[in-house]
Amino acid sequence: MKKLSILVALILCVTIGGVYATWIYIGGDLDPAKSQMSVDLASATNDTASGTLSIESNTIRIMIDQKDQDPEGGYDYTAVTEVTGEVVIRFTPHLAASETVQNNGVDSVVYIDAINSGTYGGKEIFSTSSVPLDIEWGTATNGYFEVTLTAEQVKGLLNFGSFELDTHNKYTDFQTALSQVNLEIVLAAKTNTLSE
Repeated sequence: MKKLSILVALILCVTIGGVYATWIYIGGDLDPAKSQMSVDLASATNDTASGTLSIESNTIRIMIDQKDQDPEGGYDYTAVTEVTGEVVIRFTPHLAASETVQNNGVDSVVYIDAINSGTYGGKEIFSTSSVPLDIEWGTATNGYFEVTLTAEQVKGLLNFGSFELDTHNKYTDFQTALSQVNLEIVLAAKTNTLSE
């Protein structure tokens, strides 16, 4: 598989603590602490011999929150992730591309590249799936193929470690570690279809 390195768009916009929720610690409630990181590339494109691959839009958000805040059932201080949003990807064949490419697109995959997966307590915060997501382009419309990746599909490419954040110090240390995370979503054509 040939990675089209220019086709990299950062997908990470992480919120720790929730927008409306309060993270509960041992010893009582504290105001939520929030940290957002985002470097938003509205689009990324790369021309191949067959056409142009692009990431058209990206609204993926990864939120980290407390697993359970039920005073009746007890507190669970484990951090969990929720992924929302979507990624729209596109392949536009060149007019001179083969009939096969014009009709079917090029065999492509999407995967997440952990430029910096972050570490906390000696463990990786995020790790990525070793199995990329195969793209089925379907039928071209208006001269291009387009696929929308759901939050669930993106979440399937990413693994989140297990962390217990039961004190404010652990929470702030984790927040600091999280600020170093740098994840990229990559759309790449498989090698055997680049010259068709």
